[in-house]
Amino acid sequence: MNYLCLQKKCNFHLSETQLSELQAENYNYHCPSCKKPLELERKDLKVRDFIGEIQEDSSKTIGRKREIQKIMDFIKKKHSGLLWISGKAGIGKSFLLAKISDLLLQKAKKDGSIVLPYRFRNQDRERCNRDAFTQFIKERLVTNNIIEDSKGTLHSRPLKDCLAKIKKAKSLVILLDGLDEIERRDADFAFDFPASLSFPSVLWICTGKPTPIIEEAMTKADTPLPRGLPPMQDEEIRNLIERSLAGDSGKASSTVFKGIKDFEHFLSQAVERAKGLPLYAKHLAEDLKVGEYQAGKKTSFDLPAGLQEYHQDLFVRMSSGDLDMVRTQLLTLFAVANEPLAFHEIRDFLLHRKLIPLDSKNQLLESAIQSLAPLVSTAPDPEEEVGYLFYHPALREHALQTPDLEASVSLTKDAFVELALKKAPPASLVNYLIRSGVYHLIDSERDKEARGLLLNPHHLFQMHAQGIQLPELLGYWTRLGGEEKAQPYLEVLDHDLDQESFPQIDLICQLVQKAGWSNLSGNLSRKSLSFYFNFLGPAHPKVVLSWLNLSDLPDCTKSFSSRNETQAMAKWSELRSQGQFLEKVDPVAFEKEVGIPYSRAIEIEEALKAGIQ
Repeated sequence: MNYLCLQKKCNFHLSETQLSELQAENYNYHCPSCKKPLELERKDLKVRDFIGEIQEDSSKTIGRKREIQKIMDFIKKKHSGLLWISGKAGIGKSFLLAKISDLLLQKAKKDGSIVLPYRFRNQDRERCNRDAFTQFIKERLVTNNIIEDSKGTLHSRPLKDCLAKIKKAKSLVILLDGLDEIERRDADFAFDFPASLSFPSVLWICTGKPTPIIEEAMTKADTPLPRGLPPMQDEEIRNLIERSLAGDSGKASSTVFKGIKDFEHFLSQAVERAKGLPLYAKHLAEDLKVGEYQAGKKTSFDLPAGLQEYHQDLFVRMSSGDLDMVRTQLLTLFAVANEPLAFHEIRDFLLHRKLIPLDSKNQLLESAIQSLAPLVSTAPDPEEEVGYLFYHPALREHALQTPDLEASVSLTKDAFVELALKKAPPASLVNYLIRSGVYHLIDSERDKEARGLLLNPHHLFQMHAQGIQLPELLGYWTRLGGEEKAQPYLEVLDHDLDQESFPQIDLICQLVQKAGWSNLSGNLSRKSLSFYFNFLGPAHPKVVLSWLNLSDLPDCTKSFSSRNETQAMAKWSELRSQGQFLEKVDPVAFEKEVGIPYSRAIEIEEALKAGIQ
C-alpha cells in the first residue's frame, strides 16, 4: 500500500511522491514536508470477510460441547487479553473456532460488541498477510463506528493507535484461525500483533498448530485448554459420521449401507480407529457415499488404523489404472506448490516435463483431476482464477513425508528449481515463479541461486509487486545469511540507473531498514542520498526524505558531525523547493532558519557532488 500527501501546495503532493507502508509508519503517517496526515493511494481497497464460510462450518460442527462451554465461560470472565487454543492437524481447530465465532456474533447482536473473525490460509495469498489483516480490521472499525475518527484519518494510522482509541463503551473480539499458516510467510506476525497489541477493550482469540515460534509468542497467553484441543469423544465421532452420511436430507441413503452386513460393528470399528480425529470421520463418510465399502470391496478389517494410514490408503487408491502416472504427478504437484494452481498452470507444468500429451481437449488431465475429488478442493489463486490444492494441510504434509512419493516429490521440486532459473519459462507460470521461485530454490537448498534472485533489483521489485511483502522477503533472508550476504545491495547504486530504477532503490532501502541491518542500512542510505542528490537535484522530495531517513539512523554521525546536520540539510532542501535560499544567501538568516552555518551546508553538498559519503 502506498501513501500520498493530498495538500495541493505541498512539495510532496506536487511531485506525486509516494511513501510505502514502512516509510509512512516511520513518519507517523504524516507528510515529512507539510506534516499533514497522509492518505492511502487507494481508498476503495476492500478485504473480503470470512463470515459465509465460518457460518457454514459452524453449522456443520458436531459435539465439542464441553470445550465450547469452557471457552465461552473463559471469554465471559476475560474481556481483554489473549487466549490461545492449540491442536494438531485434523483435530478440528477451525470448526471449533468457527462455532465460537458464530456464538459470539449472535451475542454481539444483543450486547453491541464487535466480533471480527479472520482466517489465515497459506494458499490465500491475498489475505494471508499482515497488510490485508490490518486493512481488514481498520475497515471494520470504520464500518462499526467504534473509534473516534472525526477527521477521517483512521486508515492512515498504525493499527496499535486505532485499537488504543476504541470508545470506552465498546469491546472488540478478534478471532484468528491458522496462526501456523501465516507463520510460513511471516514468522513475526504472532509476536507483532496478538502478542503485542494489548488494550483494555480488545480480546484476541487464536488457534493453530503449536509450532515452536508460535508457542514462544503465546507464552503469556491464557489457555482455556492447557493441553490443547483434545480428541473428540467416541460418541461425537459416531454422530459426525452419521450426520455426514445424512447430508442435507437428514437421512442417509440406503446405498451407503449396501453390502455391509453388520453396520453397527463396522461403525464401532471406525470410531475406534478414528482416535478422536474428525478428519478421519470425514474421509470415511466420503468413502461410504461413493460405495468404497460395498459388497465385494472392503470390510471393517480394511479400515485404516489411523489418520496417517487413511491418507496413505487414499494415495494408494489413486495409483492404479490408466490415470496412474498423471494422478501421481498431480499429488506431488499439489504437495510441492506454494499456492493454488490454475488448470492452465498445471497443464503447462506437466507439458513442460513431457508428462502428458499435447491434447487440445485436455481430456486426460481433466479426468485425472476429477478422479482426485476426495483429496482436492479449489480456491482463488492470486490472479483470481480457480486454483487446485489439497483440501486439508494434513494431506499435503503426508504427501511430502510418505516414502511412496519420495522420488516423485524430489523430481517435482527439481522441476520447479529449473523453471525458477529459466530465462523464458512457460508464459502461464511466469507470475507464479516470480512469487514462489525463491521459495522453491530455498526448499531445494539452492541458497546461492535464491540469493541471486533476491539481489536482483528488478526481480525483487517484481516479487513485491506480485504481493510478496517485506516480512516474507525478510524470512527468506533469515535463511540465506542475513546482513552479511545482503551486502551486494550496495553495488546496485554503482550501475547506470535511470528514473525507472527509483522504486527498486526505495524497496531495497525499505527492506534493509525493516530488517534492522544497521551497518548496511547506514551505508545504503548515504549512497542513495548521494545518488538522488546528483540525479534529481537538492530540492527534490526524495532528497528531503533521504536526509530525514539518514537522520534516523543510529550512526548518522559517521558522515556528518551530528544528527542535527542531517535534519538541517533536509530543512534546506525543503526550503529550496519553496523558492527560498537559492541564490545570494544571507548566512545569518540561513543559520537562523536552517540550524547550521551556510558554509558547512555548502561543504556537505560539495562532498555529495563528489560522491563522498
